[in-house]
Amino acid sequence: MPNVKSIVYQKSSCPVCGSCILGRDNIPIVGWLGLGGRCRNCNVEISARYPIVETIVGSVFLLLYFGELLSGGANLPNRSVNHYAGVLWIILYTKWDLVGLYLFHRFLFCTLLTCMLMTKDGNRIPMRLILFSFAVAIVAPIAFPSLSLVPI
Repeated sequence: MPNVKSIVYQKSSCPVCGSCILGRDNIPIVGWLGLGGRCRNCNVEISARYPIVETIVGSVFLLLYFGELLSGGANLPNRSVNHYAGVLWIILYTKWDLVGLYLFHRFLFCTLLTCMLMTKDGNRIPMRLILFSFAVAIVAPIAFPSLSLVPI
């Protein structure tokens, strides 16, 4: 966002030589390790920050998955725990309120991490990101009361 580049509509590319990153090289952590932390074309070093951030995000997503979905919501306040928990019960008897909470918490975490890393780099957080994030964080629990962990 600070570079005004789309992460959705543009292919990933090397910031130095501009060459497109191949699909197999764009696999989180594995691609970086496979390339030895260097660009395939210009051989310039790729920051270790990429696999570190990917590891943090993947770990938090996994913790949320175990803590919210697999446990049947056992750690969530003001919600009765599902009597049946585990992967099979998630697949066969999906509890959409738990899936919604899981996705909502993932969104909030990613937004906070993005803002923190942008601030750490000395970049300003774009106002549209702030407004969009606040809108989702406020409107989503109002529109879907199951996203609110405490009664409003």
